[in-house]
Amino acid sequence: GEDDACRYVFKPDGEVFAGSSKTYLGKNKRGLIDYLKWIKNDGIEKHYTVTKFVLQEFVEGIEADFAAYFNGEEFMPGCILDIEEKKSGDGNKGEATGCMGNIIIFFEKSKYFDEYISKLKPALKAKGYVGQISINNIFAKGSDDGKYKAGVPYGLEFTPRMGWDAHTTEMAMHKAAGKNVADFYIALAEKGKFEFDYKSVGCGV
Repeated sequence: GEDDACRYVFKPDGEVFAGSSKTYLGKNKRGLIDYLKWIKNDGIEKHYTVTKFVLQEFVEGIEADFAAYFNGEEFMPGCILDIEEKKSGDGNKGEATGCMGNIIIFFEKSKYFDEYISKLKPALKAKGYVGQISINNIFAKGSDDGKYKAGVPYGLEFTPRMGWDAHTTEMAMHKAAGKNVADFYIALAEKGKFEFDYKSVGCGV
């Protein structure tokens, strides 16, 4: 029935909706149905159409994004952890936004990179991809029925671009460490060397 307590996350697909406030976290099935009706009417009024979307089952846990840079041949050393706050108000309240703030940490070594991101190398190299690759995850709290195991990352989004606004925080961290931001982009484009500052933590708002 429409009042079932199951929860879903609705994400419209397409470049125009990247980082969009149109993403919706439902509290029950009835709320999701009401939102789908609303977004259809909103699209008519504001002249946009959602032709494709992703519907994901809600998983309780901690959301975290892991990323790395690929230079066309291999990954640059270092992995990036990005934890974002997406609601406009404090306490996870308010409307959904692309990103209200973030915490960035550089890691020299990462189990997540070894087990997940590094496996993308053959596909990225075959395409000659240059840029950032990130995977957004929910690290599950664990469910009573055993469907979701505690501490296991469940992928939400795969992003082949420099994330906004985490990337600006990363560049500010390089600058604060006395590095030339241009040197980072040159190293990425020309397969050169660039060392992240693994002792710093960045916060963007």
